Amino acid sequence: MRLEWLELGGFRSYEALHLDLDPGNNIFVGDNGEGKTNIVEAVAYLSRLRSFRGAPDNALIRAGSDSAVIRGEFTAHAGSHLVEVELPSSGRRRVRWNGKQPKRFSDLASEVPVITFLPDDVGLLKGGPANRRDYLDDLAAALSPVAAGAQADLTKALKQRNALLRNFGREAPEDDLAVWEAQIAASGKAVLDARLQIAKDAQPVIAAFYGEIGGNDDISWAYQAGRLGDIAGLEAPSDTEDRYRDLLAAARRLDMDRKMTTIGPHRDDPGMTLAGLDARTHASQGEQRTLALAMRLASFELVASRRPDPPLVLLDDVFSELDPSRARSVVDHLPDAQTMITTARPEDLPVAGRTWTVAQGVAE
Repeated sequence: MRLEWLELGGFRSYEALHLDLDPGNNIFVGDNGEGKTNIVEAVAYLSRLRSFRGAPDNALIRAGSDSAVIRGEFTAHAGSHLVEVELPSSGRRRVRWNGKQPKRFSDLASEVPVITFLPDDVGLLKGGPANRRDYLDDLAAALSPVAAGAQADLTKALKQRNALLRNFGREAPEDDLAVWEAQIAASGKAVLDARLQIAKDAQPVIAAFYGEIGGNDDISWAYQAGRLGDIAGLEAPSDTEDRYRDLLAAARRLDMDRKMTTIGPHRDDPGMTLAGLDARTHASQGEQRTLALAMRLASFELVASRRPDPPLVLLDDVFSELDPSRARSVVDHLPDAQTMITTARPEDLPVAGRTWTVAQGVAE
């Protein structure tokens, strides 16, 4: 898969931008703060419909603009796909897939998969459990529209139940809560099952990459599923849906007081261990960085091995954070795929390609 061209209007630092992209390496060079990351952030948004920086949509709109627009044409073995997103300063965003609203926005992640390598990827290990949940969910969505749909259904059900809890507290109608609890239980089981399957599939690939670039390949997941407890062998209980429903009902009073849903896969902690020890607390900074790199390489390997077209790869200022041997390892382990690379120091790059100079809202 490749991105033929990208257009931005009123997005971040860009009043207007059009790029015709190379099918190989696309390198964006510029000083910090000039807008290099904004370009790859826009590309990732076309796949995931969210900022990889965690920014809200209104923060993506250029100062003085009424809206931000991102457009791009992707080509793959099955043909070309035009993805268009408009983010207005007020009202709902508008998403178009080949000129029509997609049936499910979540389908984009599997139709136009994107793998990102970011400077703060070490947060996959050092940071909170949300980082690792997102890692598994993003990989599941890139591989399966069904998994992406379950994630969207869970998000919707949680949003509706939480709204009842916030608005009514102890007076929240229990019949209405029960309706959303049933949906959380069903979609929560699907999300948990998808995460565990991805964890099982990714574990040997992560270990292999880590062994090649880090030395010790004794790596495993340690999945703590909230009130469901530890998931031994990455095998979910057969009665997961029933247990979720019972736990949600039992937690209603607590949730009414806290005005939030405390049961479900959104509370899970998918940890990783290195040589039997928690990588978050016991691994060194170098080990965490290498393991995070292995996790991203595994993402690419899994998606590329299961699709007729490799995913688009985004590397945002990654090589400046790596020593030369690890930088070379990243390049050596990426199959032939379109890449978009940002850097403030082109001399650090172990690759060549089509180069743009980025400055003051212009890339040329």
